[in-house]
Amino acid sequence: MIGTLPEKFHPYLIGHPKCCLDPAAQDQIKNILSQPKVFLKSNVLGVGKWILKHTRTDFITTEDTHLYRVRKAEKVRRYIEANGLQEELIVPKKWICRWREDFWTVSEKIDLSEEVASPIKGFQEWVRPEEAAQVGGQLNALCNLGKPRREINPTQARALAELSILGYTDLTYNNLYFDKAGKVAIIDTEPVKRALKKEVFAGSLPRFFGDKGGFLSMQAVAGIAKLKMVCGNPEALKAVESVETRLVVWTIAKLVAKLALAIFVMWNASPILAVFPLGGAVLVLKPILIAIAVIKTISLLSLVASNSVLWMLSRHRTPDSVEAIAQMELNGAF
Repeated sequence: MIGTLPEKFHPYLIGHPKCCLDPAAQDQIKNILSQPKVFLKSNVLGVGKWILKHTRTDFITTEDTHLYRVRKAEKVRRYIEANGLQEELIVPKKWICRWREDFWTVSEKIDLSEEVASPIKGFQEWVRPEEAAQVGGQLNALCNLGKPRREINPTQARALAELSILGYTDLTYNNLYFDKAGKVAIIDTEPVKRALKKEVFAGSLPRFFGDKGGFLSMQAVAGIAKLKMVCGNPEALKAVESVETRLVVWTIAKLVAKLALAIFVMWNASPILAVFPLGGAVLVLKPILIAIAVIKTISLLSLVASNSVLWMLSRHRTPDSVEAIAQMELNGAF
């Protein structure tokens, strides 16, 4: 795999001559991996200033999972820099390391605050303490450990909503951290839905009859719905909903335009085919063209309906509506 990686990833590949990480740090990481390992979690090592992640086994991954952890972190970093948000958000630098036959993602450790995100009214009451203890992490810190709270400000909230549109959709409570300077720390860039995306758009037929933009919009809205649960600040919530509304309205507008075209083709198959000198082949091609237009129409209608339902659930802004969205995700709806 190392030899076949595109050149743009060579600066992030430990052991490669073009790797941007200091050689001494590269040696330190290799030394960590050569020692007996004490895991923080089933797939996570934490040693000194480094966090190392191995392939997870509790959900479906792809061969390029580690590559996309790095890619997503860089995508988030570019967004932060392009929008001048260095004082609001932070993402650790990440690299890839091959050790023996395994691949690890290596990231810088961020000095995290004990503060947890201040959720919307009713969120904490909705979570049972025993469930929070079982899940652990930030949720347990909120419900059982009495950790101090910090509100996500409107700028941070808007940025996280826009990042959801860019593909950073895992905005559950346990993925929201602050560093000691009050920045939102984006530390988990696991591509949790990459396997599903690859499966959905694996062949030419799904790509032709489906609509990738409509599908990705659903994933973004699901992420935004989770984000709303931590927007205790009304202005932050307003900023998130503004981003969400623009996304859904624009997505549905594009789907409706494509839908109108499919319906036009379905009802005007004969005049369309008459433009071409096809002779007797028209009798064969007409039902095929109509069938294609019908399938495309059904697919687009389904996406319009699904985006609308998700948006409606998200606008409810309740833990129950988010749970309904999460259940749809578990069932593979998007």
